[in-house]
Amino acid sequence: AGEAAWAAFADQLNAGLSLEQGPLFKCALRPAHGGAPAALLLVAHHLVIDGVSWRIVLDELAELLSGPAPAAARLGARTASYRDWVERQIALAE
Repeated sequence: AGEAAWAAFADQLNAGLSLEQGPLFKCALRPAHGGAPAALLLVAHHLVIDGVSWRIVLDELAELLSGPAPAAARLGARTASYRDWVERQIALAE
């Protein structure tokens, strides 16, 4: 029953995403309870993240959470920022 309720909650959270009204990304934490482990649910509108980006997000999250001091962990930049990309596109167009 717990997993079915969590799945229904995930569906509800995902259904609340709206490109026009927002939000485009949501997360929810299910605390550990009754022997079930804690779970983190991340949902994003399909137009704001792709499969490759999800892999990066999940890999970095796993890296942060598996370290000896997760709160102090820092990840280096793996890609350019969106702003850098836009500026490069503008420069190429000129």
